[in-house]
Amino acid sequence: MARHVLDIFLSSTSEDLKDYRRTVADTLGRLGQFVVRMETFGAKPNKPLPECRQEVARSDALIVIVGHRYGWVPTKKDGGDGRRSITWWEVQWALDTNKPVYAFLIDPTTPWTGAREQDRLVRAGSEAETLGVWRDVRSLADFRKFLENSTTRDVFTTPDQLGLVVATSLFPWLLEHASPVRPVAPGDLTAASVVPSDRPRPAARGRDGVAGRVNQRHQQLYWLEQLHVGSARELIADPKPVRVAIIAGRPRESHAALTSVSITSVATDGRASANTPDDYTTVLSALIAGAGDDFEGVAPGAELLTISVLDENYTSTNASIASAIDRAVLGGARVLCLSLGSAKESQVITNAITDAVEAGLIVVAAAGNQGSETRIYPAALESVLAVGAVGIDGEPTQWTSHGDWVDIMAPGDVLVPSGADGYAQMQGTSWACAIVSGVVALLLQVDPTLKPAAIRKLLTDTAHATRSDKAGARVVDAYRAVRGALQPASQADRPAVRKPAAGSGGVRKVTRRRVAALR
Repeated sequence: MARHVLDIFLSSTSEDLKDYRRTVADTLGRLGQFVVRMETFGAKPNKPLPECRQEVARSDALIVIVGHRYGWVPTKKDGGDGRRSITWWEVQWALDTNKPVYAFLIDPTTPWTGAREQDRLVRAGSEAETLGVWRDVRSLADFRKFLENSTTRDVFTTPDQLGLVVATSLFPWLLEHASPVRPVAPGDLTAASVVPSDRPRPAARGRDGVAGRVNQRHQQLYWLEQLHVGSARELIADPKPVRVAIIAGRPRESHAALTSVSITSVATDGRASANTPDDYTTVLSALIAGAGDDFEGVAPGAELLTISVLDENYTSTNASIASAIDRAVLGGARVLCLSLGSAKESQVITNAITDAVEAGLIVVAAAGNQGSETRIYPAALESVLAVGAVGIDGEPTQWTSHGDWVDIMAPGDVLVPSGADGYAQMQGTSWACAIVSGVVALLLQVDPTLKPAAIRKLLTDTAHATRSDKAGARVVDAYRAVRGALQPASQADRPAVRKPAAGSGGVRKVTRRRVAALR
C-alpha cells in the first residue's frame, strides 16, 4: 500500500544555498512529504559522517542541490577518503542502497553573487592553500560529471524556479509511492459532489460526408471566433509549454480530436472507472487542447494532466476531489479545470484550493446550471475563477448560474467530440469552464510568470459586456486578454478582484493556511 508521507533527504552545501534549501524544504512540505536535512538533526553525539549515513539509510529518496561550492571533505580520520565531499558521500550512499537520487545543478550561465570555490584564492596565504582551492574547484567539476552520469538531474536558476522543477521532477515517483492526505471531516468521505448536469443533445455528426464536416467546422469556428481565439493565437509568436489539469474522469485519447495531444492520466485511490474513458472528460480535454483535422481547442499544444475522481455514476467524494487538487499541484499544473460542484461548501476542498492558489495554480470552476444566483462551490470561493455560460447569441443562457460571485462567461452551447469518433451539440457551464481554462493557458503561453491575481485581472478587465442585466454576465475575450499579457510591465502584482460574501456587500474573507509557493 502506498505510504502517505515519505522521508526525502536534502543534501547540499549550506550557507551559500540557504534560500534554495529553504524553498525545496517548503515545497516538499507543502506536498505533504517529510524533509530530512542537517537543520533538523539537532545536537547528536555521533560524528557528522556516520550520522548523515544513518539519516540517508532511513530516507526514501535523496535530493542534492549543487551550486558553486564543493563543501567539507571528510578526512580518513573522519571516516572519509580525503577526496569526496560530505555531499558526494550522501549521494553515493543513496545510490548504493538503490534509493532514487534527484540532482539539481545551478545553471552555469546564471548570474551568481554568492560564494564560489575560486573566490578563496584571494584569501589563500600559502602555496598549500592555493593548491587546496584548485583541488576543490576540480573536485566540484568531477562531482557534477558524476551526477550527470549517475542520477536524474535538472538545472535551476532561482530559488522559486528550483522549487518548481523539484515538484515536477518528483511528480511521477510521488504519484507511485505517496498518496496526498488532508484532514477530512466524516461527511467528506461519503458526501457525493454534484453530478455534472451537462448532457448531450441530439448528435450533429461530423463524419457523414463533406456537407456534414463543413457544417461541423462552421459551428466550431463560430464559438472560437465569439472569443477571437484565432486572432489571439496569432499574437503568440513563441508559445511556452503549459500544463492544464482536469479533475473529472479519463478522456478517450483515441478520438481524432485528441490523438496528437500530450495527455497524462492518473486516478485517485478507489476510482473503479479510472481506466474507462468517458465522453465528459473527452469533451473537457478537447475544448482546452484539442488538435485534429475536424476539431481544435482553445490552446493546442497545452499539456493535459487528467485526474480521475468520478465513479461509474459520475459522482465523487469531497476527499477524492481534494486529493486530486493536491495531485494537480504535484504534477506541475498551472491551470486547474474543475467542473464539479455543490451548493454546500466543503472545507477540505476549500483548503486544497487555498493551498493550490498559494502555489501559483489558477483554478477555473464551472458556476453550475441552476439558472439562478444560488452559489455553487468551489466556484463561489473568492480565490477561484467562476465561469458561467452564454449561448450562440452571445447572451447568458436561461440555465446558467449567475450573480456577483460569477467572474466571467464563455460559450456553453457548443459542438464537441462524442463517442468513439463523432461529434454532438452539448450544453453546460462545464464546457464554458474548459474554454476559459484554455484561454488561461494561452496567457501562460505568453508569460509563464503571470500570477493568479494578474490573470484574473486580465480576463475581467478585457471581457466584453452583454445586453443582459445578470450580474457576472461579461464574456471572455481571448484576443484582448492575450494582447494585454503582451504589454510591458504586466500588472502581475496587483491584488485580485475579490467577491463579496452572500448578503454582506463586503469582502468575503478566506482563512488561508500559509504555504510556500512553488513559483
